[in-house]
Parts: sequence; C-alpha cells; structure tokens
Amino acid sequence: MGIRFDLSTIEDIMNISPRAFKRMCNLRFLKIYNTRLDTNVRVHVPEDMYFPPRLKLLHWEEYPGKCLPHTFWPENLVELNLEYSNLRHLWKGAQPLGNLRKLNLSASSNLEELPNLANATNLEILDVSDCENLVKIHSSVGRLHKLEKLEMEFCRNLQVVPTLFNLESLHSVLIGGCNQLRKLPNISTTVTYLSIVDTMLEEFTASIRLWSHLEDLCIVGGLIPDRCTTQTHLVNLMVERSGADIERIPDCIKDLHNLDTLWIIGCPKLASLPELPRSLKCLMVWNCESLETIVPFRSDSEISNLYFANCFKLGPEARREITKQSLFACIPGRDIPAEFNHKAIGNSLAIISSNASRFKMCVIISPKSEMEDAFNDIELMCCISINGCSKVNCPFLLPYRFQSEHLGIFYHDIPKEDFDFDVEILFEFSSVSQDLEIIECGVQILVVETDSKQLLDYDDRILSNESFELDESRVETVDDLDERIEYDASRVETDDGLFAPTFFSFGF
Repeated sequence: MGIRFDLSTIEDIMNISPRAFKRMCNLRFLKIYNTRLDTNVRVHVPEDMYFPPRLKLLHWEEYPGKCLPHTFWPENLVELNLEYSNLRHLWKGAQPLGNLRKLNLSASSNLEELPNLANATNLEILDVSDCENLVKIHSSVGRLHKLEKLEMEFCRNLQVVPTLFNLESLHSVLIGGCNQLRKLPNISTTVTYLSIVDTMLEEFTASIRLWSHLEDLCIVGGLIPDRCTTQTHLVNLMVERSGADIERIPDCIKDLHNLDTLWIIGCPKLASLPELPRSLKCLMVWNCESLETIVPFRSDSEISNLYFANCFKLGPEARREITKQSLFACIPGRDIPAEFNHKAIGNSLAIISSNASRFKMCVIISPKSEMEDAFNDIELMCCISINGCSKVNCPFLLPYRFQSEHLGIFYHDIPKEDFDFDVEILFEFSSVSQDLEIIECGVQILVVETDSKQLLDYDDRILSNESFELDESRVETVDDLDERIEYDASRVETDDGLFAPTFFSFGF
C-alpha cells in the first residue's frame, strides 16, 4: 500500500497532524513531491511526527523539518529520498539501517553533517550532491563495502572525505565542483566513472596506470553554474574560481585505454587538447572559452560524438577536424560547413535522390534570449518525409545550453528499399525549446563503399532545379556505421528509484 501526494496542489499553508499516518500500519510507500518548483509551498511538520514503522520507501521532497522525528524508525527502509530538504542533520547516533540500499539527500543546502552509517551494510547509492554546507563525509562511509555509487558533486564547502580505497564494489565517484577539496581522495581504482576537480588532475595522472577500469572521466573547472538552492528553487549563477584553473590536459591521458567518455567543463584557461585515447567515443567540452586547437584524431579512433558548446575560440583546423570526424556534434558558429552541399534558409529543405540513404544533417541554432537552466538538455528533432509521407522522426540531444549561435550536427539513415526510384526527401527541423530558433539547415549525403569497393554514384538534384557538380573531396566515406552508432541502455538512469509501486493518488 502506498500514498503519493503532489505538494504543488497546495495553495495555502498546510499543517500536518503528528498522527496523520498513525493508523496506516501497513503503509509501505510514501512519496511526497513537487512538480512545480516555482510555487512557494508552506508545509509544517511537527517534531513528534509519526511515520509508519513498516515503510520501505520514504520519498519526501522539500522536507521542511531540521531533523527527522526522534520516533523515526528506519529499520525496514530500503530507499530514503529527502532531496531539496531543509534538514541540518538526519538523526543522532547509529540507527538500524540493514535494509537501506539508497540514500538521497541531494540539494539539501542546510545539511551540515551526515549521520553514522555504519549499520547501512547494504547501502549501494549515497547522493549528497549540491549540499553546499556539508563539510565532512562521515568516516563510516569508508567501510560500506556494498557501496556502488557515491555522489558529492558541487558540495562547495566539502573538505574531508574518508579513504574509499578498500570499497571493492564502488564503481562511480563524483566530486567535481567541490572546490575546497584540493587533493584527490584515496579512491578505489576499480571505479569506472570518476568526476574530479581540475586541480586534482596532476595527482590523478601521476598514477594513471592504476585507473585501467575507468570508462567515464569528468574534469570540472571553475567556470561553472553554481547549482545552489534558495528555499525550494534552483538558482543558476556563473561562478568563476580565480587562480587555479588548468591550462593543459596532460599527454598521458591517452593511456586510459578503456576510456569511453570524457567531459571537460568550465576550464577557461585551457587552450588545447592533446591526443586522446583511441577507445574514446564521446567528448564533451563546455565553457572552455580559450580552447583553440585539438590534436587530429587517429585514423582508428572510435570517436563520433563531439560537443564543444561555448568554446568560442576554436580555430578553423579544429572545427574542420570535428566536423569531419563526428556523426553527432555541437560547435559555435553561424555558417553551414561546405560539405553540407544541400542548404536552405529556415528550418526545412528538400532534395531528390534515387540512391541516398545515409545523411549527416546540420542546423544553425540561435538562442532567442538567455537560457535560464544551463543543465537542461536541448532536444532537436528532424522529421524526414519521403514523397510526402512522414517516414521517421530523428531526435538529437544537446547536453548543455549555450550563449550564441551554434551548429548542431547529427546523423540518420533510411532503409535502402525505400529508394527504388527517384524520391523527394523532405527534412524538417524543430526544437522542443521555445528559447531556440533554427535559422539555417543543411544536409550531406554520405557515400559508402560497396562490397566491390566501388563508390556509389549519386545523381542528386536540389528541388530548386539548381544543378551542382558533386565534389568528392567534400564527401566523407564512412564504413561500418552500424558499429559506430550505439545505444547503451545501461547508461540511461531513471528517477524511479528502487521501486515502481502502484500508488493511490490523493489530489487534495
């Protein structure tokens, strides 16, 4: 049995009775949430609030109390989610936490300390990210041998983290944005996902051969949005940390032979990128305003996703390398690259073709005004129609917001059986965001090699009847595209937590 209640439906002050749940002895799931963070919800919880002892899931966003009631008994809890809370601490002393698997206190800006978690022997996920007043991670966390994921990002005053070296189950540690934490904590080298402050980079690369399991690395500098909370609202402010920003990435980063994704965020003095690991598939660079050059990618490089939002000084050689190598990309600019030889002003264009089935598409995106939330994805969509019949919708996500015109590049293919004769192919681009305008678009037809290694000869014409001569030097040859485009469902996280129960909803 469970209860789900949306706080945004409350118009006036709400006082919860201490005995509101007293008779609900069989209550297993309690989820109180707010779907509209722009509302000023006033909820009062008494100090002697009674919670049913058999609760397995307690999810209470914006919990108003400074501490959980002294009668709170978490013995049966499997998931405790109190994000955006007003808590200063959870409880005093050790509690029976043997069933707890997930603890989320993220964005609890008043949280000053973590409790003793020594009895949480089955804890797998601990999230205290964006807890800006948290100074210390309790030493008991270093003995949680089933802990898999520890998130501490953007805890701006965090100074003490216990040794995590002996946690053999730990695979994800996020400490990016913890600018008071100058040295890299002693972390188990079995981790596959690591987020660090840029000042830790030299220490990290000094022992780079120990990080052989690392698949995702995020380097966070000082020019980042500060994700702090004012009451229940997120406020994004640009904070520039002075002095310590890195100017280069060590060359030995190429020795991370299992690295799949590299993030470099908010490093305003970074001017160039070195050779990167051959295994890298995705490179995300954001707010690195001095970046000008990159080392050309190796011929056997697996990379196909390249994002350089707000990297305004990128030189022409770097831009050409990114455009040539990528299947999905984002770079500053207001001109469609030459290889996209089908172009149109506005958000749509049409071509006639009898052979084309694989395309790279490019749009120039212009923000209409300053984007409020820098951390929200931008979703673009291309609707492809053949002879007037809608065939496919091709989505494309940009991971961060940007400040001026940018190019979005993405790829799609259409089954070849749809091209027995000349067909009209219409590309229509759109954005879910009302903050964006698509001002120009382009399409490049990709030429692939046949089994006999002969290039296909396309005879394509723009609908305006303007003829053009195919410039083979501008057409990319791409082999084994199906192997380069992968969708890894294990990387997609949901917010459903550890349970997906059926709730009774009360719309008070």
